[in-house]
Amino acid sequence: MSSTRRNIKAAPAPLVCTLYIRPTATRSNWFGALTRYLNLSLEIVDGTGVENFAEIFPLHKTPALITDKDVKVTETLAIIYYLISISEKKDFLGGNVNETTQVIRWLAFFNQDFVQVNGDLKFRAKTEEDKAKALTALNALLAYVDNHLAGNKYIASDRITVADIFARNIITGIKGYANYDKYDKINAWLKEISSHPIVQELSK
Repeated sequence: MSSTRRNIKAAPAPLVCTLYIRPTATRSNWFGALTRYLNLSLEIVDGTGVENFAEIFPLHKTPALITDKDVKVTETLAIIYYLISISEKKDFLGGNVNETTQVIRWLAFFNQDFVQVNGDLKFRAKTEEDKAKALTALNALLAYVDNHLAGNKYIASDRITVADIFARNIITGIKGYANYDKYDKINAWLKEISSHPIVQELSK
């Protein structure tokens, strides 16, 4: 008797969390693609449309997470860590302590330094002088990343990790403010990671 081998895709894990995002924010609008890549079945909600969101999360910030144990988790890096940790793709956060340390280092860098400059350019810089200072700061950050990528294929490891995906989302989210053409290594890296499933989904 012959047997037929079928490719059966694993079913998503049971619903475990509710994740609140802001679809226009680069820090949170990629989480849907991340959870699908991790094969997690979460309820993803636009936090801006939840009337009592400030009651649930007094700081009124997204992303924000409620776990299956009714534990509230805020802050982007903590949520990234939690989601990857409950998935079967734990090495997406690094395969060992050294890799994971570098992943967290770069996540923190993009979440703090780049997002700070993004906020300056979009909201806080009111005068031409302030805008020029913010643009100078952005170019300094881009030059730093470009120099790092001159000796590294990926952001935090010798393979793609969540640091690459998050960095890509932050960098492309503020692309209109600077001339990216001169950053050859960043452009090569963006092309290198463009085939990753999360990037493919975000690029649609």
